Amino acid sequence: MTSPALPPFSNPAEMAVIGCCVTDPATSIAEAGLVITSPEFFYDLRCRVVWQAVNQMPVSSVNVITVSERVATAMDKTAAALFLGECQDAAFSSANLPEWLDILQDKFILRRIIKAAQNAISAAYDGQARGWDVLDEYEQRALTIRPVKRAEADMRALMGEAIGMIEQRVAMGGAISGLSTGLRDLDRKSDGLHPGELIVLAALPSCGKTALAVNIAVHNALAGVPVGILSAEMRPVQLALRSLCSEARVNFKHVTEGDCAVLINRVGPLSASPLHIQQCNGWTIGQAQAQARRWAQEYGIKLLVADYIQRFSATGETREREIASIGSGFKNIALELGIPVIALSQLNDDGKLRESRALGQDGDSVWKLENDGERQPEIQPVILRIEKCRDGEVGSVPLTFLKTFTRFENQSKVLDGDQRNPTND
Repeated sequence: MTSPALPPFSNPAEMAVIGCCVTDPATSIAEAGLVITSPEFFYDLRCRVVWQAVNQMPVSSVNVITVSERVATAMDKTAAALFLGECQDAAFSSANLPEWLDILQDKFILRRIIKAAQNAISAAYDGQARGWDVLDEYEQRALTIRPVKRAEADMRALMGEAIGMIEQRVAMGGAISGLSTGLRDLDRKSDGLHPGELIVLAALPSCGKTALAVNIAVHNALAGVPVGILSAEMRPVQLALRSLCSEARVNFKHVTEGDCAVLINRVGPLSASPLHIQQCNGWTIGQAQAQARRWAQEYGIKLLVADYIQRFSATGETREREIASIGSGFKNIALELGIPVIALSQLNDDGKLRESRALGQDGDSVWKLENDGERQPEIQPVILRIEKCRDGEVGSVPLTFLKTFTRFENQSKVLDGDQRNPTND
């Protein structure tokens, strides 16, 4: 009878890492701690015990004798000293510690992949859970496996990079450094949409936050920028219809035969644009992350819009913590894919972000859309209050919401009577 295969592990690498920590604790423990985030990185239980011990001791007191004493309750003291001596022999040079840590991390990732797959297989065979639930849980487990990459550079390298950014900025003149929103005044204030940035766009219901986000998405898609929209509220065809009527400046509710030629003229550019829309009612933040990764791999998306945060779900003891987890998830998408993410959120009646203050902390920018005075039937003056903006300025941007076209324009443009002009300067 064939014995079951052992999980992937490297005993020599595990012992070498422990040997480095015991022999050269001042540097090795700190360096190893940047990679080893859990005792389970070690498959050998003896290595786990020793790792936990050295992390609970002052670095200056770590040596074979003191560690042997510390682990005496879990291991025989003589056996512990003998094992630590073998580890020191395995760690012939602490210069190889980074290589051994890479091996440890690689084997740990493989073991976690196996465990996640085994759990999914077991749940699938059990037949008690729905297929989508099993897949959802598997994707969530899989998403947590990827380790956080270490990114470290000395000040000389950082200064060189900073000077390069300054020179690039000078060469740009007055141009914005990020993706354009399509709204001149907002671009000037925000400096555009930047990679790794989470923009929280909030408003009370029916104030036009979806329209504004979709306007920004379509503007970039028509410029050739691949964009993804996760819609947890509206069907993709509804967003497509809105986009078409918005670009053509046509009121869908009162469309006429004369409008058809204008609409057909805008169908071609929109059809050819790299805009991707996914309906995601009832999705978890894990599913949103998986979809964003797929879009990045298949289409190279450079902007993601999520409509809206409160429609997604995540784990959390309270609703506030759940929303905070969702916000962190969208921020992680921005950082991992290196793209701006516009995540829509609802406001409470008091003007605060609904259900979680953490959204304002995770967001690099927080925009709040408010009516400017009484609601108008067709042309509504609005104020976009930028309450936080790491790459631009805080302040207010006056805009105009053309309700009949579900379109936003610069306020000055509308005041000049140019709301039906199909260009958006």
